[in-house]
Amino acid sequence: VPLLSISSDSIYLPLLIFGSSGSLLNKVYWVDKMLLGSIIGGVTALFAFFIHSYIKKAKGKVLFPFQGIAITLFFLIASSLILYLIFG
Repeated sequence: VPLLSISSDSIYLPLLIFGSSGSLLNKVYWVDKMLLGSIIGGVTALFAFFIHSYIKKAKGKVLFPFQGIAITLFFLIASSLILYLIFG
């Protein structure tokens, strides 16, 4: 988050679910790309850690060396590709 001052790129997220125009769930929000990426990356890393912990608990051991790092990198790369394809 300290790098937010470097990037000035932002994207818009239309949240047009229901309600009258201008209500909380019927607005267009502008979000800084660096902040959005940091939040998604943090959530993805936590999810990968829980997947690693689940595999370790279910099997009783790690399946291969550096399993936690490999799973985390896989999920971060996958989320990066998905975001790239969505937002271009």
